[in-house]
Amino acid sequence: MTTFNDTEINFDDEEQRLQERIDELEAGADSLREQIQNIQSKGNDVPQAKRDALQQAVSEASTLSTHRKGVVWARDHAADSDDFPAWDEAADSITLGAPRARTIQRLQSDIQSAGDTQGSEQSLYIADAVVEAPFKDDGMADGELAGVVGQLHPWFLEWAEDRVDALMDPEGNVPSSAASPAEMSTPNSSTEE
Repeated sequence: MTTFNDTEINFDDEEQRLQERIDELEAGADSLREQIQNIQSKGNDVPQAKRDALQQAVSEASTLSTHRKGVVWARDHAADSDDFPAWDEAADSITLGAPRARTIQRLQSDIQSAGDTQGSEQSLYIADAVVEAPFKDDGMADGELAGVVGQLHPWFLEWAEDRVDALMDPEGNVPSSAASPAEMSTPNSSTEE
């Protein structure tokens, strides 16, 4: 597998980043609720833009809360869980990279060949982005790694997919991403495996 923009992501730092963003979103949602209540108390119609902004803040906070739980699971519970035997050692970080175009094309071909079973696209996508992780062994075939990734906690997979999306975007413009890849942690050199 070939990746670029390889980034080691420390779970403590990531949890803090996510929690800070959740707190910002919740404070913004509270402010919007007060504004809406104030408008309604005066008998006026609430602009749809305010309602939409509130819904967006609440939705993004919920998504990021799920991501934070995935990070906490990886840091605090993955290695101790009998339900996820492939994650066999404690870790304080994981290194992810952005898959290159040919990897994504191969991924799409593999999914079409496999009949696109539920979750296979996400598992292959994340597996292709994993550079270093407790569940990845040297010499592990791509399909084997994708199978292992598919057995990890769903909230962790949601978080990992979001991080890979952010690493692929040179500007970090991912809807649920509050930070660009440069803000997540320090990138390493490109990796070819």
